[in-house]
Amino acid sequence: MRRILLTILASGALLWTACDSKSKKDDVCPELSVEADSADIAALHRYVEDAQIDATYDPRGFYYIIHEPGNEKRPGFCGSATVNYAGRFTSGVEFDSGNNSGFNMEMVIHGFRYGLNLIGEGGSITLIIPPSLGYGNDDTGAIPGGSILIFDVDVVSISTKK
Repeated sequence: MRRILLTILASGALLWTACDSKSKKDDVCPELSVEADSADIAALHRYVEDAQIDATYDPRGFYYIIHEPGNEKRPGFCGSATVNYAGRFTSGVEFDSGNNSGFNMEMVIHGFRYGLNLIGEGGSITLIIPPSLGYGNDDTGAIPGGSILIFDVDVVSISTKK
């Protein structure tokens, strides 16, 4: 169950189109350009304000707190990262965690991909991700549809792909 929450499900419930077969063939990683929808952004702003969280808003539609920036090495949108992480709901209930967990950046939720590229190896970040950059409005395993997700992530190592 651990990795299923951060990996793409085989179903087409969410659009995960960042790296197509041509780009893989050419060994080029395209930019990711997905933004949160306006209703999710409004709910996210309310949550951060009500909880009095001192976080930075990213114009793509999520909040983050960089605890340690790490070095300059970033995974890009098609590299991979080994991380220690914990994911929880706004209620504080943890739904997933892992240590030395390896993730292909092409296979994780958009908010996680965006957030991990804000820090480098050795970095630490908290991500507050709305449903449209997370798992959407449908239930996914232990995650109820429409959930705002909070991830605390420490980057152990990064492998890049051009």
